[in-house]
Amino acid sequence: MKLLYAILVLLVVCSFTVFAQEDAPQEELPQENMTEMPPEPVLVCSQNQCDDGCVKCSDRKCHEPGFECVEQVAIEKIFPKEIQIGQTQISLLIRNIGNVDLEDVFAEITGDGITSIERISIDSLPEGKDDYAFVKINAEKSGTIDVVIKTYIDGRARGKLVEQIEVAKSIPAEPEVNATILSQQIAELRTKYKSLETLYQQKKNEGFSVDIAYDNLRLASSYIIEAQGAVVEGSYKKVQADIAILQGLLEDVELQITSAQKQKESFGDMVKNNLLFFGSLAAAIISIITALTLIRTHLSNQKLLHRLGRKKFKELKRKQKLKREREDRRKDED
Repeated sequence: MKLLYAILVLLVVCSFTVFAQEDAPQEELPQENMTEMPPEPVLVCSQNQCDDGCVKCSDRKCHEPGFECVEQVAIEKIFPKEIQIGQTQISLLIRNIGNVDLEDVFAEITGDGITSIERISIDSLPEGKDDYAFVKINAEKSGTIDVVIKTYIDGRARGKLVEQIEVAKSIPAEPEVNATILSQQIAELRTKYKSLETLYQQKKNEGFSVDIAYDNLRLASSYIIEAQGAVVEGSYKKVQADIAILQGLLEDVELQITSAQKQKESFGDMVKNNLLFFGSLAAAIISIITALTLIRTHLSNQKLLHRLGRKKFKELKRKQKLKREREDRRKDED
């Protein structure tokens, strides 16, 4: 009996505990801060506005974030590679293969017994373009000399190339320069230039992409003028250097023109090219309609003449004319 009573008491206590927990106020869970963050500002990276965070290269052009400025050049031609002991001017064709327009591009040449004593730099070298830099060197030893050619961009070293130059063992007597032969060579190069210029215009008019040859053509023209002036001044070494550069330039131009691909004609070009044809066709149609109208009127008059007789036909035409005149006067009065 006592056991039963204890069980009942235990059940009653448990019931009160459950009810008390159900009636207890529930704690409110903390709410997350739902305040919206303001949108990040939009960067403007253009030539007119270059915000902080944009990329600005050494050529002061503005680019989107993540753009990598690459200042890199390549030496494509070296002339001459066979020299004599003493001072010689070396011509270097340098191309900008980076993605930044460059300024003050020059080179230095060093080697066993070879030093650079003077240089002529390239003031401006846009992306993808090429131009000539010049280095005057002094060679003190003969033989096959390994030389190091270092390229600099705005005073900063940006590349190195190892080449070989042949230095003559003895200094032969300087050959006599024939000004007539030099003038003849310039004339031949000028003739070749004119033929290439004509071919360039022809290819361009036919729709070929030959714009790449334009800069070299313009440069070749300036070298022809310089060479002609140097002949007059008697600067024959400069004439020979200009002729060598001209030959290389014209070879490049010829290759660029002959290997050019034809541009695809756009819809706008097709309409523009056929506009004259459509205009002529419309004019022809209008002329035909006008002629048919005149013929129809003439045939109608002939039928009336045949049916009414010449006298009545003239009378009818006179009445029609008077009627038109009265109508014209009535319109003027109104």
